[in-house]
Amino acid sequence: MNERSSPKPYPQALRAKAAALFEAGYGYKATATKLGVPQATVRDWKRLWVKRQGLRVPIPYDEMLRSLMLVRGERYVSSSTRARLLEAYWLTVGRPYDSTQAMARILEALRRSPHFKKTSLKVHSENRSEWHEVYKLVH
Repeated sequence: MNERSSPKPYPQALRAKAAALFEAGYGYKATATKLGVPQATVRDWKRLWVKRQGLRVPIPYDEMLRSLMLVRGERYVSSSTRARLLEAYWLTVGRPYDSTQAMARILEALRRSPHFKKTSLKVHSENRSEWHEVYKLVH
C-alpha cells in the first residue's frame, strides 16, 4: 500500500518566531535561513501573516513584469514597450502613476534584475529619434 503521509506541521512556537522576525522587518528568505526552515514554507507563513495584518506586500516590478511576460509567452522587452512596462508598474503599485517616474523605476529594476539580461540589440523609437535597450527574460 502506497499511502503518502502528510508532512508534520511545524510547532506553533516556530511560527511565532517567524512572525516576530517579519515584524522586525526580515523577509521570508532571511527568516527561513535564520530558522532553518525551507523558503517555500516561510514564504507561505509570511503570506498568511500579511493577510492577518491586513498589509499588502509589494511585488518587485521585475517580478511582475516577468509574470506578465511568462503568461503571454513573451521573451524580450525594451524601454520602447511603454504599455507593457507601465502595466507591470500599475499592477505592482496598485495606484495611478506618473509615467515618467514609473518608467525610470521599472528600467532601473530591469537593470538590476536577475530575471532579465541586457542584450546587444537596440530598437528605434516610433519617431526614430532614440535607441532603446532590449532585455531578454532569463527564467
